[in-house]
Amino acid sequence: MGGDDHRNSDGLIHSLLRRVVDVRANEVGALSVSFVFFFFALSSWFVLRPMRDTVAASIGSTALSVLWIGTLSTMLVANALFSAVVVRLPPRKIIPYAYHAIVVSLIAFYFVFRRYGAVEGSASDIMMGKAFYVWTSVFNLFVTSLFWCFMADAFRSDQAKRLFGFIGVGGTLGSIVGSAATASLARNLGSANLLLVSCVLLELAVLTVIRFPWGAQGRAGDAPAAETTALGGSVWAGFTNLAKSPYLLTIAGFLALFTVGSSFLYFQQSAIVGATFTDRASRTEVLAKIEFAVGVGTIITQMFFTGRIIRWFGLVTALAFLPIV
Repeated sequence: MGGDDHRNSDGLIHSLLRRVVDVRANEVGALSVSFVFFFFALSSWFVLRPMRDTVAASIGSTALSVLWIGTLSTMLVANALFSAVVVRLPPRKIIPYAYHAIVVSLIAFYFVFRRYGAVEGSASDIMMGKAFYVWTSVFNLFVTSLFWCFMADAFRSDQAKRLFGFIGVGGTLGSIVGSAATASLARNLGSANLLLVSCVLLELAVLTVIRFPWGAQGRAGDAPAAETTALGGSVWAGFTNLAKSPYLLTIAGFLALFTVGSSFLYFQQSAIVGATFTDRASRTEVLAKIEFAVGVGTIITQMFFTGRIIRWFGLVTALAFLPIV
């Protein structure tokens, strides 16, 4: 009876998911866990993102420019260290280690903020804010890149085309929930305590990785790979592969130009929020509300517009349409 109930439950879940995504019966578990994984990972980040952007709104555009240089330098060092580890371990083992390390760093920031961050605007407060800004920018890179590294290892290319859009919605919902939590709790709970909320969400993401249902051959469903196999390669393989591929160089160029354009908007947002709101709690709250609105707009666009625009006009036109918007 228990086995029949379990099969009936799986069949019901599969039937419901088939209404929104082209998923096979043997992929339901992997799809569901991946959705939840991305939800917790991005909700953890979006609890912190308004807090990070509050620092940008507080220090002014000149200091922010210098801070970005520091972020880039830290990112290069962290990426080299990460690459040295990632080529030796399988992604399923890397993610828990990396996420636990991030949680430890956030707990350290929590104790530092509680002890030294009482006087808003003091020299120590500004210094800690800058350090927090740099580290959470690195946090953002690794939380999202590790997730997609894991997805690439867990799913075949044909599975990715069918399933990654739905998995991406999990991340968008996570960004909405994380932003909403910060918007509603920032003033009463305090910024330092929100770090603990982020830690809990990140640890929940780790639990989903541990419970990922690998197939008999090591991937989601029946994809042929081994979950215990390291990625291999060298520390600089990513750079050399990029340099050798006109296709990848073009993608990198598009992303670089898009990021530069977005940076101007980010500086303007920071200046407007910094001039309009005078205290940290108000800035954090309004930035979280902005992120919440962006998340809601994103999920509506993903569900009702993106697929249609690509189908009607093609991917190249859709990408060109983005800067116009």
